[in-house]
Amino acid sequence: MGLIDTETGMMYCGDDEDIYNEILGIYVEKMGELTATLTKDLKGDDISDYVVNVHGIKSNSRNIGATDLGDFAEVMEHAGKNGDKAFLKENHEKLLEMVKQVVAEANTILE
Repeated sequence: MGLIDTETGMMYCGDDEDIYNEILGIYVEKMGELTATLTKDLKGDDISDYVVNVHGIKSNSRNIGATDLGDFAEVMEHAGKNGDKAFLKENHEKLLEMVKQVVAEANTILE
């Protein structure tokens, strides 16, 4: 299995492939903007906004079936809520790389 479990994603879309593909397309479209915002939040020490934005990655990733990314985003969300800036800074690039890989797989699914 790849990074995206399409069966899980389809379940969240009522097993409607057209809706799933639409949501997957929106995911791909929005992730670049969201990851750029996350990076800006972290550089500016705006941890509260980081938490909000990483929550969005968590939820949206789980909705398309990218469970591992959703789970890691949840870890990052909790670290932010706990004020653990060091953990966020140590793991931010890993999060971005995971998003990049999921987006690449999503693009392959959409082709």
